[in-house]
Amino acid sequence: MNAFLIDEAFLNFKLPRQNPYLSEVLTARAEALLKNLDSSKSTRGRVESLLIPMLHTGEANMDMVVGKLALSRQTLFRKLKAEGVTFEQVLDELRHNLALHYLNEKKISVSETAYLLGFSEAAAFSRAFKRWTGASPRTIKCHEVSTTTR
Repeated sequence: MNAFLIDEAFLNFKLPRQNPYLSEVLTARAEALLKNLDSSKSTRGRVESLLIPMLHTGEANMDMVVGKLALSRQTLFRKLKAEGVTFEQVLDELRHNLALHYLNEKKISVSETAYLLGFSEAAAFSRAFKRWTGASPRTIKCHEVSTTTR
């Protein structure tokens, strides 16, 4: 095990604001990394990290996840319930957030996004997207969709 001993005064040290843009970018990135670290400790975060590489296969289901986590279905159900979600909600919200990411930030086509998220066809993905956002994935624009999670 390795460790650093850091004086508390150093942790409270404020960076000079000579470049406010750079400071804002670095702060946002640090906060995003901390959020990811916190979510990886939760059961939901662990489930999401297992689902992401499985989505495109169309076989992302609870049985695959419990096998990889070495838990029973009931234990996973209970742990997710303690976090206020169900497995279906985690899967649905993960697909929703990834769909927004793929379409808006990565500029991936609707058909490719449907495949990456494990939908059997683009029409099924389009119906789900309309349920999530109220709009078609072909007409959606970045600034029109709220990407809030959890």
